[in-house]
Amino acid sequence: MVEAARSAGALSVELQLPEGLEPARALGVGADRIVVSAPGPSARDWESLAEIQDSGTDLCLLLPHLVEGLSRPSSTSREVEAIVRPISEVGMPLKELSRLMVAVGPGLEELAPDRLQSVLGRVADIARGLEDTAREA
Repeated sequence: MVEAARSAGALSVELQLPEGLEPARALGVGADRIVVSAPGPSARDWESLAEIQDSGTDLCLLLPHLVEGLSRPSSTSREVEAIVRPISEVGMPLKELSRLMVAVGPGLEELAPDRLQSVLGRVADIARGLEDTAREA
């Protein structure tokens, strides 16, 4: 699939993994970026993502809970820490956070414009928090 996309003229190929597929299985497929839902809080859940990042492949973390949790939002610093802590526990250098993309994931199309703006603002704040953490590392 990646080769076919490149043959068709794609300059960059992004591969979104379905829920439940072990991210390490995507290593070696040749995609420029792997898109996965953010794993749980355990460092062990993040090990395969660190492997992907170490291989030179970029990562995009989907944060669908931002759409689902609009009625009970958590602080940006708490969201950033939920990503930074397990990443640092698996030994990934925090400066690598500058290569990490975050996105909301499914559900945006169903939001009213004011709620959409709120969710997009939250994910932008999280991205800035990760970039600040990488810069300070």
